[in-house]
Order: sequence, then C-alpha cells, then structure tokens
Amino acid sequence: MSHDPTRIDRRLPLGCYFAVYFVAWTLGPFFLDSSVPDDNIEQLTWAQHPALGYSKHPPLPTLILWLAQRLLPSGIALTYLLGAAMTAAMLLCAHRIARHTVPPRRAWLAPAMATLITYHTLRMSFYNHNSVLLAASAAAMLVLLVALHSGRHIHWVLLGVMWAAGLMAKYQMVVGIACNVVAIAWVLPDWRSRIRAIVIAGTTAAFLLIPHLAWLVMNDFPPIHYASRFVGAGLDAPMRVASAARFFADQLLRLFPLLALLIGLAVRSTHDTPRLGASPVAYVSRRVLAIHAFGPLIIILAIGISAGAALENHWGTAYLWAIPLWLVSTPRLDALWELPQPTLLRWIAIVQGVLIVGWLVGVR
Repeated sequence: MSHDPTRIDRRLPLGCYFAVYFVAWTLGPFFLDSSVPDDNIEQLTWAQHPALGYSKHPPLPTLILWLAQRLLPSGIALTYLLGAAMTAAMLLCAHRIARHTVPPRRAWLAPAMATLITYHTLRMSFYNHNSVLLAASAAAMLVLLVALHSGRHIHWVLLGVMWAAGLMAKYQMVVGIACNVVAIAWVLPDWRSRIRAIVIAGTTAAFLLIPHLAWLVMNDFPPIHYASRFVGAGLDAPMRVASAARFFADQLLRLFPLLALLIGLAVRSTHDTPRLGASPVAYVSRRVLAIHAFGPLIIILAIGISAGAALENHWGTAYLWAIPLWLVSTPRLDALWELPQPTLLRWIAIVQGVLIVGWLVGVR
C-alpha cells in the first residue's frame, strides 16, 4: 500500500505541536510548580477507600484513580497523568466530531483551537470531577451525533452509558444532557423517534445509576447537600446579577487566547473564500454544535439568575471546548480556515507559546 508523503509532512508539525502542548502543561507544573492542586490530593485521599459515593461528589473520578493505581505507581504524578488523559479524550472526541461536520483536512483545527482555552492549559494538571465530566460530556456529544445519523438502538444505549458516566462524575452533567435532549428534539423528524431515543438513553442511564442511587439513599444524600450549598444559595437580585456577570466574564477570559487567534487570523486573511456547500450530515452536525457551544452557558446563567445559585467559575470547564467546533463549522468563517495549514498552525503555536511563556514567568 502506497503512502502519501505530503500527508505525513502535514501530520508531523501537528503531532509536534500536540506533543509540546501536553509536555508543557503536564510536566511543567509537575517539575516547576511546588503547589499541588487540592483536588488532586483529595482524590488520592478518597482513593484509599473506594466507594459508590463521597461527601462532595459521585464516585467515578475516584474509582478511575483507584483502578489506575492498580496498574501504575500511585502519587501526584499519576493524578497529573489522568488529568492530561481526560483532556486528551476530549480532544480526540472533538476531532471525530469535526469529521462529521467539516472536510477532513480541516478537522484538526477544532482540537488544536481547543488547546487555547485556558481550562485546558493552566488546569490540565488538575484531576477532579470536572476533568472526568469534560471527557464524559465530549464522548456523549460524539455518540449523540453518531446516533442521530444512524438511528440504531445500540447507539442510543451508548448515549445512555455516557449520560450515566457523566452523572457519576458530577451531577452537573444534567446541563450536557439537557443540550443532548434539545438536539434530539430539534434534529429528529417526528415525536415517536424523539421519544424512543430519549427513553432508551434515559432508561440505560437510570439502570446504571442504581448502585449510586442506593448509596445516596443509605447515606442521606451527602453530595446533594453539598451541591445545594451553591445551587440553592438563594442570592438576592443584585447578587444574582453580579454572580452571573462574574461567571460570564470569567468564561470570556478563559476564551481570550482563542479570541486573540481569531483576530489575528482575520487580519491575516485578506480575501473572501466561497462558502463550502453543506451536506445533510454536516447541516445536522452544525445544529448540534450550535446547541452545545452556547446551550451550557445559557443554562448555567439562567440557573444563576432565576434560582439565585452562586455560580462557580469552573462550572464552564466541561463545555467551552464545543465553541471551537462551532467556529470551524460556521460558513461565515470559511475564509479563515482556508488559509494554508502551516499558517494556521503557526498562529495557534504562537498563541500557545505566549501562554506557556506567561505561565513560566508567573511561576518564576
């Protein structure tokens, strides 16, 4: 079988970029930063006593760590490795999702641009419930797209498995599930198929959650009580607005490197490119991407304003990665993505380099 040397040449710089990205944001904090995230230490403590639930959160992240300890040496380094693994799982899902939506030559852009979101740089070494929720929500979106295109029973079952995994990581998965359900209702053509999909996925998730639900009942729902401190904070009207504004501003700050990239590319691109024709598959995928790019932020802000929840900035961790996917699939931005791959990768690498150098200066 013949090999395309130009394809290899295109993949090599991209592989080098991701290698530098993971090394910098995993090994850098491990060797250069003396402060270890509290969440990593907490997970190591909980992993000494595997259970079906814990005082603050569901058990999946801790059980993953406990299983990893059976295969690899336990310690802080293992938690950093697992944090990077969750980010890598999200990036792989982002690439597969992009292939449903844009030409294959452009699919690499989505995960590369996601590496500029600071949740996935400064916090890559964190291993906590947001880390696992990130991977679970990305996997759920990928399975959702496959299920929407195939309509097969097994794919709706797999979606239910992803829902259960996300809920076993953090109850905030309900935000991702809500976006999944909206996408199902928007894309599928009739109510019978919509109800069938939701019932199959929901029943599968409920069945898998039975052990954890039993633990909750027997232990008086400790994670629910913990979550209610934030969701049920009961802030007054001015504090609700302030909390929502603070959360939204923080998410924009997390996206700032990505926004800087877009500005740079817009300046670099001096001509219009005809928009790509959209296949039915790509059209459906773009609908799903739009829902998942903006739906979580809208839901979280709505909860904060309507219910008086004390919004935590890290609640956006599991969802901002969908925004680069939406950007890459948006026809109005086609001119940016038609720049040569070396040019695009060079701009992404420059922004990433600024982030790394800025972090190194801050550490020193």
